[in-house]
Amino acid sequence: MTDSSRQVASEKGRGAMFLQRFPNPPGRKGNWSDSALRVMRERYLARQGDKVLETPEGMCWRVAVEIASAEEKWGKSAEEIHETAGRFYDLMVDGVFLPNSPTLMNAGKQNGLQYSACYVLPVGDSMEEIFEAVKAAAIIHKSGGGTGFAFSRLRAKDAIVRSTGGKASGPVSFLRVFNGATEAVKQGGTRRGANMGILRVDHPDVLEFIESKLDGGITNFNISVAITEKFMDALRRDAEYELVTPETKKVVARLRAREVFDRIVKAAWRTGDPGLFFIDRCNAGRANPTPTLAEVEATNPCVAGDTLISTAGGLIRADQLARSGDAVDVLLDSRFGVGEWGPACTVFQTGVQPVYRLVAEEGYEVRLTDDHRVMTPGGWMRADALRPGDLVHIVNRKGGFGSEGSLEEGRLIGWLIGDGHIRPDKGVILRFYGQEKRELAPLFAAYMNLMVRSGEEDRYPITAVDVAGRNQATVSSARFARRVLERYHLSQDTKLSQVPPQILAGSEDFQRGFLQALFTADGHISGTLKKG
Repeated sequence: MTDSSRQVASEKGRGAMFLQRFPNPPGRKGNWSDSALRVMRERYLARQGDKVLETPEGMCWRVAVEIASAEEKWGKSAEEIHETAGRFYDLMVDGVFLPNSPTLMNAGKQNGLQYSACYVLPVGDSMEEIFEAVKAAAIIHKSGGGTGFAFSRLRAKDAIVRSTGGKASGPVSFLRVFNGATEAVKQGGTRRGANMGILRVDHPDVLEFIESKLDGGITNFNISVAITEKFMDALRRDAEYELVTPETKKVVARLRAREVFDRIVKAAWRTGDPGLFFIDRCNAGRANPTPTLAEVEATNPCVAGDTLISTAGGLIRADQLARSGDAVDVLLDSRFGVGEWGPACTVFQTGVQPVYRLVAEEGYEVRLTDDHRVMTPGGWMRADALRPGDLVHIVNRKGGFGSEGSLEEGRLIGWLIGDGHIRPDKGVILRFYGQEKRELAPLFAAYMNLMVRSGEEDRYPITAVDVAGRNQATVSSARFARRVLERYHLSQDTKLSQVPPQILAGSEDFQRGFLQALFTADGHISGTLKKG
């Protein structure tokens, strides 16, 4: 073994050595929600096959010790490293700070995988360099990261390849290769990877790149056109600009900037891509902190996690799509003229950004980042450019629904949230008053029997129970409470915090029943937009 390999082995083993010395986490416990526990079990806790080997606190301690062990390189003692790990552990279990997904997945496992989440990989103009990038991307996706690529160095389609005398495939053909490789690799073991692909606006293949997602085949990439100052100047003057071949830097053609920009707009209208990456402005400003070392050629994509996406399977949060890694069909506005549904690329988590709340007069609301584009009668606008009184497009067709859930169960959950309780001793309790007691209580008891598969032959079927001295009846079940906890993760403390995601992604009958019961139990429309 060489000295360098001994050093690498020592570096990888440092965290394990300290974890063996200090195996037990501090006594402080985390206050984890049901959703957090489920996600940790699915993605972050150490496993052996299907068996989970550690607790959430064990995961936090594993990560904290691994990160703190680096302090040994700066002369810290084992006791000082233990103290640093303890402070880091406290921040994690208290929910003050959590590192990114690859760190939670990989730190302290001695699996040789990286802790960073976002990468930009160079794509050189040779077969060897291209497939080295494919290999690197696959390894990054395998361990939980996301990647951006600049394809601008690749020679244009049909350019002569000097070494073989053949013709080049061009950037878009290799974009499809990277997309296919991503499809084959599970990211972090549980989700598919996502990518950003960028091509300069002065590349000879820019028009093919702009329209490369119109056929729906590229689902694991967002794409952006790298816009230069020369192009923007030509656009302002309605003039032509030059296309430059990357391998020789020679001008090979000219295009009218306005025509190229119009094709970008039309493609973005139909598919949401391409975006625009202002490459000259990026490299001239603070966005490139090391301009003397290299130019910024590509970026890594970001979205707001709590955005509800209207999919063919119902309304699903963006961060839920990121956890599943699914590339889904999304609802398209009929004004796009491209059909009802279109394929979207996969979503993955990259970081934290400030968000704004966009509220319409009718009560529609969405939380979005400042650079999120919103469709208006005048075209796409950044969210931070909108002003009070501006008109925005609301999707003008019926959304999609999932297949899970019935009308009866939707009504039960709606009434539970509107006028029910969840008690540890009695389970779910639904309350009915006055006329509701006579007409609805027996009906909801039948619904609850249906959900827990209890019938007349059952020794203890669920029935409506009159409350003595009150014009009130209750319907209760501990068995249904278990279903509510296991399927919807609802408790008395959380049931009013948000509509369960299972409702949003449920069948049309499920959602209809939920809204019927919610408004009947505890809601009304006052008749004015101001009052709601």
